[in-house]
Amino acid sequence: MRYKWVMRPRIFIAFFLVLFAAAFTQSAFAQGSWNTFGTYRAADFFNAHLGLVGSDGQGGMIQRVADGALTEVFSTPVIQIAIQDSNRAWATDDSNLYLGTKGWTSWKGMLSQSSITLVRATPVALFVYSDGDMYRTVGDTMLTIVQGITHGDSITAMDYLNTSRLIAVSDSNIYLSTDSGATWAQVLGKMIGSGSVFADTAHGLVFTGGDN
Repeated sequence: MRYKWVMRPRIFIAFFLVLFAAAFTQSAFAQGSWNTFGTYRAADFFNAHLGLVGSDGQGGMIQRVADGALTEVFSTPVIQIAIQDSNRAWATDDSNLYLGTKGWTSWKGMLSQSSITLVRATPVALFVYSDGDMYRTVGDTMLTIVQGITHGDSITAMDYLNTSRLIAVSDSNIYLSTDSGATWAQVLGKMIGSGSVFADTAHGLVFTGGDN
């Protein structure tokens, strides 16, 4: 039996209503799955169960998160946190670098340097951008300038395929290191607004975000 033409709009309308209802339900579910955890200036998580959050200003502190439960571990205001492994983590208040050990429960000041920005912690080192240069930690008490990244080319993000192969991006350039971040080579320039990078370790692929 052939449908009359006048019935087709009704069929189309019903079809689109079903699609809209499904999309709305999925959207509502996604939005409903988010809850306010707290007001923090800094946060980093090691896995789904463990992480660190930090606050700045008067009364600022670092708290350890274990399955949603908070425990104060350092009573100092911070603006950034970077977890290196299950034992070690770093934090900064912009001018001081702090190290947390013993499962992030014991903290102490390590270095003082102006305009510290934590870029990324890898299993091998912590990378810091400060005063126009990128540094990496050597041991716990020294920062050394990496080679190959132009002074003033502010590094905004970093990720790694393994402990040796690292990728870093600035606003306009993408850099690659094959020696755990000690030296870098520019692999792509003339980017615009680059500010993120993701390394797909399962497939050996790297994605960066910018104008392209």
